Amino acid sequence: MSALPVVSEIRHNLETMQPQFAAALPPHVPPARFVRVAMTAVQSNPELLQAERKTLFAACMRAAQDGLLPDGREGALVIFKGKVQWMPMIAGILKKVRQSGELLSIAAHVVHARDEFRYQLGDEERVYHVPYLDGDPGEERLVYAIAKTRDGGVYREIMTVAEIEKVRAVSRAREGGPWSTWWGEMAKKTVLRRLAKRLPMSTDADEVLRREDEDDEAPVPALPGSVADLNARLRPPALPGPLWPRKEGEDWVDVDGAVFDPMSHAWSNEGQCPSVTGEGRFRARRGTRQARPQDTVETPIGEALDGGASGED
Repeated sequence: MSALPVVSEIRHNLETMQPQFAAALPPHVPPARFVRVAMTAVQSNPELLQAERKTLFAACMRAAQDGLLPDGREGALVIFKGKVQWMPMIAGILKKVRQSGELLSIAAHVVHARDEFRYQLGDEERVYHVPYLDGDPGEERLVYAIAKTRDGGVYREIMTVAEIEKVRAVSRAREGGPWSTWWGEMAKKTVLRRLAKRLPMSTDADEVLRREDEDDEAPVPALPGSVADLNARLRPPALPGPLWPRKEGEDWVDVDGAVFDPMSHAWSNEGQCPSVTGEGRFRARRGTRQARPQDTVETPIGEALDGGASGED
């Protein structure tokens, strides 16, 4: 019964944060549902009641910004060094990637010692994996990820346990936290991060996939006491203004509304988009000059006629 006031206080603060959750969550996730799932996570893990309170609210806010639920499947609220951290899990990461519409499918798996596994290179690269289901599958052997793009491309990434452990060795939480409790989740995210470097992916999915999970040094908001205080402390940062160039339908346009023309405008191979100046205007291709409305000079009718006459002489 002693924990009841703590639970009630946390519920009150999370309910107070609903306007901030609503601003961050995607439209299909009601903030009231998000709060209910967060409270279920808190009540299911008594350690969350004893952790630093402001980190709990910050972790919930990060979950909302990722558009994922802290339900233990899409993501989890985990304890590390007495602080609560938001950890997107494989199901949540794959959900974000699929929602981006860039890929046809993507998956990651851990291979165990008793699994049947073959990796073939050459003209027809392929992965063959049959999990062992009749008892203990044995120790982890390797981890792999496969993604298929909508244009028919197939991308594969395979990492041994030794390679995964090298990544873990440079993590701040290598001796505890998610790596100790969720090794399989962390290993699959590691191989997905490596694969993601070669994949087309939306910005929000890429951010969820690449974010450090051990962000215990990240700043966290103070404990909210009122809606006004909450607005000041936990409101997500304002979105930046329009970035140029931007897509309008099938066309790229710049700050002046000019449509990208590959014959006259430069292309950025690094950014995979048209090259623009600091003001957001298309750069001219080498050897060409962009024609702008402000560059157009009206010629008096008389001069135009004289020029035409002189051209016929």
